[in-house]
Amino acid sequence: MALNFHAPVKLTYALLPALKSTRGRVVNVTSVDGVVALPSTAAYSASKHALEAFSDVLRAEMLPWDVNVVVVEPGTMRTPLAEAFADGWLRSFREAPAERTAAYGDEWARRHVTQTNKGMEAAMVDAMPTALELVHRALLHPSPPSRILPAKGNAKILWTLGQLPDSIRDRVLYSLVFPSLLPLTLRPPPPPPPAGVVS
Repeated sequence: MALNFHAPVKLTYALLPALKSTRGRVVNVTSVDGVVALPSTAAYSASKHALEAFSDVLRAEMLPWDVNVVVVEPGTMRTPLAEAFADGWLRSFREAPAERTAAYGDEWARRHVTQTNKGMEAAMVDAMPTALELVHRALLHPSPPSRILPAKGNAKILWTLGQLPDSIRDRVLYSLVFPSLLPLTLRPPPPPPPAGVVS
């Protein structure tokens, strides 16, 4: 929260007097995770949802001063944070209290990390050109939209999923993030050995 939410909020409030007097523009880079929260990204998604909400409130509050507030919502970009996400998640999983993780099992967690790394690699776009192009649009557009998404990558797909009814969206997101993974306690027991066979 300190970097993804508190820092941009403090910076915005510090610059707000100048922005009001010059009819400036606020551009906050959030994430499509601020629109739709993927399973296993609770902390990151919470910080991005918080910045989305702050931006929505600020946009309405700045109407009398004609200050535009634009949110840039990129998808999965190739950054050190994204590339290290799955390993960091596994570390957090293993450090969490056993009562929270025992139902899943370590094998489930390792398989989830493998699948996450594959999915992230397929979804990632180069961060710098994507981010620069989006922020450039947000800063220079004569009448900017309140939200800007990239043309490439997974952002538009995830944003569309975020508009589905919760019951449908949850199932789709679960199947995307945890395909064919059942937590340990939900797996069927192994079949008994054939009659006359000693295990």
